[in-house]
Amino acid sequence: MCEQPAGRRFYEGEAPAEPSIRSTRRLGGSLALPLSRNSGSLVTYLPESREAIQDLIPPMKQILQVVTTTGSRSEAERLAAQLVERRLAGCVQIDGPLHSTYRWQGAIESAEEWRCTVKTSADLWPAVEAAIRQEHSYDVPEILAIPVAHVGSDYEAWLREQMVSDRSASDADASQHGLP
Repeated sequence: MCEQPAGRRFYEGEAPAEPSIRSTRRLGGSLALPLSRNSGSLVTYLPESREAIQDLIPPMKQILQVVTTTGSRSEAERLAAQLVERRLAGCVQIDGPLHSTYRWQGAIESAEEWRCTVKTSADLWPAVEAAIRQEHSYDVPEILAIPVAHVGSDYEAWLREQMVSDRSASDADASQHGLP
């Protein structure tokens, strides 16, 4: 259903006389604007802010890239393997070494680190964050979740096949620890 500023609602197949941001309809997590009343063609609306993008995509459907850094390549590889093995991520890419400069406990520090880029979904975010915190050697690990605005449909389908739902992940974790 679409809506014009005057309040007239349009249904699929119809188009408003003058397309505007308000005369939109959702198409697979984005908004589409009719190009003209009779053309049947649509143009995709790309929101200007991350919050606007997040509002368009239901949390369970949204793909995230979660970024963390580790102090060694072996720690990065171990973390990547655990996330993929537990089906909390479809893929984890490791790159580095990187050079990081930061303030820690009042002093300027410098370190060599490895970055893990975790491909997951928003419904798995709590389990991914918990797994990273549990396995990480840092007192305060960097854990950034970045929403993906667009993803190829074939890659998205493959990625989702590699992951479990949030409920399944919680159940799998509980059964591994002998909980019902």
